[in-house]
Amino acid sequence: MQAANRVVINTGTLYGKMLITIVISLYSTRLVLNALGANDFGIFNLISGVIAMLSFVNMAMTLSTQRYMSYSLGGGDDDQLKKVFNSSVLLHFVLGLLLVLIFEMVGIYMFGHVLNIPQDRVGAAQVIFHLMVVSAFFTVISVPYDAVINARENMMLVAITGILESLLKLGIAIYLQYAATDKLVLFAAFSAGITVAMLLIKRFYCLARYEETRLRIRKYFSKDLLKEMFGYGGWNMFGAVSVVARNQGIAMILNVFFGTVVNAAYGIANQVNAQLSFFSVTMLQSLNPQIIKSEGRGDRERMLRLAMIASKFSFSLLAFLRYRPLLKCRLYCNYG
Repeated sequence: MQAANRVVINTGTLYGKMLITIVISLYSTRLVLNALGANDFGIFNLISGVIAMLSFVNMAMTLSTQRYMSYSLGGGDDDQLKKVFNSSVLLHFVLGLLLVLIFEMVGIYMFGHVLNIPQDRVGAAQVIFHLMVVSAFFTVISVPYDAVINARENMMLVAITGILESLLKLGIAIYLQYAATDKLVLFAAFSAGITVAMLLIKRFYCLARYEETRLRIRKYFSKDLLKEMFGYGGWNMFGAVSVVARNQGIAMILNVFFGTVVNAAYGIANQVNAQLSFFSVTMLQSLNPQIIKSEGRGDRERMLRLAMIASKFSFSLLAFLRYRPLLKCRLYCNYG
């Protein structure tokens, strides 16, 4: 299949997946809000907000790892590809443990001095926090497998796993309508379970399909490559963590002054905003592997041409989505 045709097919596949998951996710949010109530839904969004925002960190680190894998694929260097994957697994395992340590240390202080949670729900909130930390760890260590799938341009698997994850979350939302136990803790436990399940699916698929995903860390360990990947990915991670700190900082301020009900509203707004952002991210996800592979083959002219196309289209998509609500508001104000 020609590269141009592959990009078109992958983009169409990802947009189809995105439209399906947006509808399912927004409907699931409505069901979860109805089952938990405003206060418990607000508590969940407050506690899991950092974990949910880790999707930005995950995306940044995936792009960093994918950059090295795509470059190696473009150059046809299978040995280097295996070194990149094994170094990436080690790097993200260490990062995952570091995040768990940081979250647990910060969580002790936050529950004791900052968060405004009803006293009778503090115990449930602490259980949710520990479950979300576990979920964060598995989210981070799944990055190398996401990077392999993206670098190999297997967007059909991305679409299938994305839709499956949305359907599982919908099933949980429906089950919560009839559950008799603490629905808040139950929802957090199922959400963490989905994260683990998605990692296992991707791992087993990659092991069966891609030779480079078989772990031989001792054989392919490269100190210089690990250092280079950490430096490159560190800057991407710094930017992504800044976004998390900004959004979750707002959530914490809202919680301190207004309580958990406002956190529920803020959580819904963030989910809608995240879904809209996928319009531009989805296109970049299908173009990025081709951009890096072109550079790996030494075809810089094609790399620059694809980069310009990606920049123009992603800007246009975001501008269109941001401008439409503003235009409606102006029309309403002028003629409403």
